[in-house]
Amino acid sequence: MGLIPVNTSAADLGPRTLSMTEEAIALAEIQTAPARRRPITHEIRLLGEIAFDESKQMEVTTWTGGRIDQLHLNYTGM
Repeated sequence: MGLIPVNTSAADLGPRTLSMTEEAIALAEIQTAPARRRPITHEIRLLGEIAFDESKQMEVTTWTGGRIDQLHLNYTGM
C-alpha cells in the first residue's frame, strides 16, 4: 500500500479527531455503523488498570480530640 498524503486543511478539528479523504477510507477498508443497544453476544477478557481523577476527590473531616504526632503513609489513599 502506498503512502497517503496528510490532509492539512483538517488540522483544526482537535486532538482526538481524525480526518481522512474518501480515497484513504477506501484504502483502509474502514466501515462505520450507527450505535445501537443490543444484547452482548461475545465475551472478551482483557487486562487493564482502573484509575480515578484525584483532583475530583473530596475530603470529609471531623473534629476529634488529641493530636497526631507521626503519620506513616506510603501512598495516596492509605
